[in-house]
Amino acid sequence: MGSEIDDEARRRLDDAMDERRLELELEWREVADRGGITYETLRAARRGKRNIPTRTRRAIEQALDWESGSVLDVLAGRRATPLGRARTPAADEILEARERILAASPQELVRMRSVVEEVLSKDEADEFMTRAIAMRERAGAGEDTASDAS
Repeated sequence: MGSEIDDEARRRLDDAMDERRLELELEWREVADRGGITYETLRAARRGKRNIPTRTRRAIEQALDWESGSVLDVLAGRRATPLGRARTPAADEILEARERILAASPQELVRMRSVVEEVLSKDEADEFMTRAIAMRERAGAGEDTASDAS
């Protein structure tokens, strides 16, 4: 990570931290206390331009009950993971994959299946194709298919 964080990434982090703080019903000073950092350090992490030191990132994650690495995840455009929750693909990535499957021509589906087979196995590629076809059939019938995208 470079020495500065771009404005959009910093805004994402500030928004995610604020959302989590409100979920936990904490004031900013309580967040700083829970993390063992000063209020000024916390404010600099939320609003500053400089890179956030590892110790500060860990303190924020501890204070907000986030899994290790969540601050970097948010800065990279992913979601923070609250403690105790398994990491899952971002919802927008799942929806994007679903839309690509639904919009694909039969030839594109065959190419997707080939990629799955290269990366995983023939059996998993066959399973992908079976699920993709079923998802497309249900979508054509107007059924909910969101659970098949994962």
